Amino acid sequence: MPKELQPTHFEPPKDREIQSECLKGFIYLTPEGMKAGLDVRKIALQMGMQLQHRAQGSAGMMVTNGDEFDVRRGMGWVRVVFDEGRNVPYVPNAHIAGIHGRYPTSGGSNHRENTQPFNLGNLWFAHHGNLTNTDEIKARLSSESGIIGKGLPDSDSWFAFNDIAKAKGQSLGEKLINAQVYFEGGWAFTLTDGKTIVASRDPYGIRPLMLGYIGPEDNPWGYSIAVETTAFNKIRGYRGYRDIEPGETVQIDENGETILDRSPKGRRPSAFEWVYLHGLSGTFEGRRVLPARKEMGRILWEEMKNNLPPEFTEGEQLLVVPVPDAGRPAAEGFVEAAQKALGFNRVKLELDALIKNRYVGRLYIDSSDRRVETEDKYDIIPELIEDRNLFVVDDSIVHGITTRAIVNLLRNIGRAKGIGLGIASPPIVWRCTFGVDHSGPLIANDIPDITERAKHLGADYLFHLSREGLAEAIGLSQKELCMRCMGGDGPPLPKSVIPLNEAS
Repeated sequence: MPKELQPTHFEPPKDREIQSECLKGFIYLTPEGMKAGLDVRKIALQMGMQLQHRAQGSAGMMVTNGDEFDVRRGMGWVRVVFDEGRNVPYVPNAHIAGIHGRYPTSGGSNHRENTQPFNLGNLWFAHHGNLTNTDEIKARLSSESGIIGKGLPDSDSWFAFNDIAKAKGQSLGEKLINAQVYFEGGWAFTLTDGKTIVASRDPYGIRPLMLGYIGPEDNPWGYSIAVETTAFNKIRGYRGYRDIEPGETVQIDENGETILDRSPKGRRPSAFEWVYLHGLSGTFEGRRVLPARKEMGRILWEEMKNNLPPEFTEGEQLLVVPVPDAGRPAAEGFVEAAQKALGFNRVKLELDALIKNRYVGRLYIDSSDRRVETEDKYDIIPELIEDRNLFVVDDSIVHGITTRAIVNLLRNIGRAKGIGLGIASPPIVWRCTFGVDHSGPLIANDIPDITERAKHLGADYLFHLSREGLAEAIGLSQKELCMRCMGGDGPPLPKSVIPLNEAS
């Protein structure tokens, strides 16, 4: 295997877990948009709720009219922090607003101090992703007073913001361009001084960032910037979007959209966006998420159909149970392909065997006890699966704690006879260095033998979609994706990451 493609060893810093996947949205209204009755506070709140699946730890919102600024920050979900819209910030005639939600990591970093948007005077900043050379950035700032200390933020975002604010340049855009030349990792930055919004995406386009257009093309009402197109769908007057390009820095102001810089080094968007992170109604890199996830299930069937144990394909009907809601699209694609091959009556999609409690959040991005929360999150209807062989489909396995708890529920409460697992993504074998928090044990790394891994999960057998199959489902080649966490290729590794064969 070429050295560049060899697996890597990456441990988060001992004093701080990686600050990673977040929700983020900004809105800029023109005078025409304000005349049309659009309200940046309502739009920002709506964007935050549309992106809630990405982060559930804390949230912050800022608004400005260019001269006055107001902000609210708090712990918890967007609806909770802003009290269903009753506790949003306010200034009269606000034309810019930004909302950010933080991924609930554990470790030294406290949510309250690290809740964004950050500000230095009238300069505001929000970040999505992860910088891998934070120590270098901190070293450049260590002599500056008021940046590092108790009660202050300690995330990569905070240090990047200070570095940008102190960079050379007459304008906000120049400062951002000059500073990020020295950054490593995956990022999507957004800054505003109340007059202008400037945004940029890392030079490989690992992390997503989109620019949305509101109102008529010849007389725009405004512009929106977010990490998913799902944030735009409910904005009145929304007419379309484009991906901010890898290495691109764009400015939004009274003159509209201006591209300040394009300095790409390639194009390697994260495959995990299609697997898990993006909402089903989203589009990333021109590819719809829902059809891609269904295709992952179809290809999973094609890859494993000849390896199913006889008891799951002969005699009784094959009962396919999706893990709601993430596993449902893949399960639908799997069942459609299986029915075509075996016959409609030989395969059944059982949607009601495992029922989700809608009032419990996504467990992969929750830092509490996943085993206990899984038991609270799902209800089982034993009559549908008792003494049956099940094939359970999910989108991914990272730590394995949730999956093991689900299998346990299906066996002990549902009294299933046999349980197979079909996972519509490759095994997650390495921690992401570019903005997805895979901290904690990775079951595919800890238990590389798939038979032993299935046994640990309580399943009779386990299949994963291949990297080739995932790339095919997305519609890009492996060389056009970042698949490092799956043991595949990706952007060049940052200096802070040590190849396993060189580790002592």
